[in-house]
Amino acid sequence: MRTLVSVGAAIALVSWGGTAFAAPPPFLLSQRAALSTNPPGVLHSFAGGADGEYPLASLIEVNSVLYGTTCIGGAYHQGTVFAVTAAGAERVLHSFGKGTDGACSTARLVDYNGVLYGTTTGGGTYKSGTVFSLTTAGVERVLHNFANGADGKYPASGLTVVNGVLYGTTTLGGTRGTGTFFAITAAGVERVLHNFGGEIPASDLIDVNGVLYGTASGGLYDQGDVFAVTTAGTESVLYAFRNSTTEGGSPVGTLAYLNGVFYGATTYGGANNAGTVFAVTAAGKERVVHSFYGPTDGGTPEAGLIEVDGVLYGTTTVDGKGGAGTVFAITTAGAERVVRNLGFCVEPAAQLVDVNGVLYGTTKWGGAHRYGTIFFEAP
Repeated sequence: MRTLVSVGAAIALVSWGGTAFAAPPPFLLSQRAALSTNPPGVLHSFAGGADGEYPLASLIEVNSVLYGTTCIGGAYHQGTVFAVTAAGAERVLHSFGKGTDGACSTARLVDYNGVLYGTTTGGGTYKSGTVFSLTTAGVERVLHNFANGADGKYPASGLTVVNGVLYGTTTLGGTRGTGTFFAITAAGVERVLHNFGGEIPASDLIDVNGVLYGTASGGLYDQGDVFAVTTAGTESVLYAFRNSTTEGGSPVGTLAYLNGVFYGATTYGGANNAGTVFAVTAAGKERVVHSFYGPTDGGTPEAGLIEVDGVLYGTTTVDGKGGAGTVFAITTAGAERVVRNLGFCVEPAAQLVDVNGVLYGTTKWGGAHRYGTIFFEAP
């Protein structure tokens, strides 16, 4: 039976495989206000069994429901795709590991025409990863099995849709051994557009006027770089990091784009060797926006940044008060503040997502069962 539940003035109904779940708006104002003094809200604690564990990917929101992946756990211990409503009702849509459908998804899903698309870092026919599609009812299909060769292997990042085509990267394989940039249609036709050489792509790509931008490890000075690649496969390095002490090293995570400038984070380096927030212009000029200190404002960020109303938000995986990482806000001028010191939730490694003014994220560990969480925070 379908039941509509009204919260305030909004009514939402979400169907999962024939079962209807009422999904209230992301959070009531009273809940959001309570975050100013209370710890971050835990939307779901993974139990380490059938519902998965070790969530590494960013969440996405589709029709008031959050979708994400876990790297391990599930029915076959190879990871899951899950959905969770704003009321905290969680359901596993698919468990990887039965047959050759892939294993361990570490990548953000993407919604294209009402179907979810993603990658797994392992599994598949050749044990080198897959590209898959999944309906919100849980019907999964493998679109491509990476063959551990020219087409690359071990995709670790999410896909990006440009003009109806999905684009992504692999971390290894290809003709040079350090990864590929590929395109794949929703029907599963895949082709390699570029072979990386000396740099290993490390992030989801963002689309800016038809050109894709991302971060990579390695590179010219072995400190990582910010690169651009066209949908035809022409790649160029926007900036190569060369001195971790002054500018940070190993940029990670998805870039944020604001007023013509790219913003990101490095996992180490900077004035205190705890990582940085950096800015790179389209002309390739880089500056350090902030050097993390560690004990006070966190250290070792592993996720990219998001922009909300002109302010950048991100996470650090360690340090801060309590040592479990932080949620931070920073202006483009470098004014940084710790929004939350995490404790119960441990080591956020995925980019935050903003849904109606509330930030949602995942942590690798922690929660009621110590297998990771989905948490929410007020900016």
